[in-house]
Order: sequence, then C-alpha cells, then structure tokens
Amino acid sequence: MRAIRKSSSHQSCTPNILPCRIQHNGSVDASQRFWSPVSGENGTKTSYFRGRKLYGRPVKIPKGYKGAVLVGSQKILEQNKENEADHTKISEAEETIEMVDEEEEEEVRIMEEVGDFNEVLIWGHEAVANSEDIYVRSLEEWIGVAESVSPAAFSAKG
Repeated sequence: MRAIRKSSSHQSCTPNILPCRIQHNGSVDASQRFWSPVSGENGTKTSYFRGRKLYGRPVKIPKGYKGAVLVGSQKILEQNKENEADHTKISEAEETIEMVDEEEEEEVRIMEEVGDFNEVLIWGHEAVANSEDIYVRSLEEWIGVAESVSPAAFSAKG
C-alpha cells in the first residue's frame, strides 16, 4: 500500500510527453540551449529535438482533478497502534463471544509529491498532436471511462 506526502521542495510544473525511442541509456550533458520551446498560435509550442521539428499541444487535466509528480521512497508510514485489532461481539446460544479479528499489519510506503500540474504538453513529430492522438485521448477520456467502471472510487473528487 502507498501513501502520498507533499515534499518540502514541492512546486508546480508542466510535464512533457514526447513519444519516441532513444537508443542511449547513459547520461547526457544537456543544457537549456538544447531545449527551448517557442510559443505559437493557440497555445501550441514548437521546438527541435535531434534535428526534428516538434509541435507541442497543451492538454488540460479535467476539472476536479490534479496531476501529481510522485517519487518513490523507502520511508514507511507509522501506523496508529490504538486500533490494532477489530473487536466484534456476537450472540450465540445466549452466550456472548468476543471475536478478535487480528489483521496482518500491512506496510504503508510513502511516496513524495514533488510537483503538481493542471496540464500536460504533448509533443507530435512534424505535426501538432490532434484529438485522435493516443496520448491526447488517454488524458481526455480515461477519467470518464474509469468513473463509469467504478463510480464509487471517484465519488469523493478533490
């Protein structure tokens, strides 16, 4: 199980999604001069990556939701020991028996929320990502699908 805790270095950001495959897994001496998107019409952005022209399209997170940038940690959430066992009383043949349901304590690991966002910038190769783009569709449609499959999980939006 996981719990989310806001980091002391928390800040707002805009994540970028660039569908591509790069055949390199080492470090890169990158600087700001290699990534400097220029704003265009309708909020779109233009930039170049490895000599290829890219077009970015901002996609808003639906109302009532927020995006979060999470980083895993090895920290464990301390549990309240007061409710260690669930005590239940039942009547059986005029005799009250106390049942103790001792649940195995599940370890709850903490994830640090280092950032939040209300939009994502989706990049397309040589063209602006349109409404048929797989990444645009997933952001615009997945919450509606998830709500219809499991409405109870989304009843306390916030």
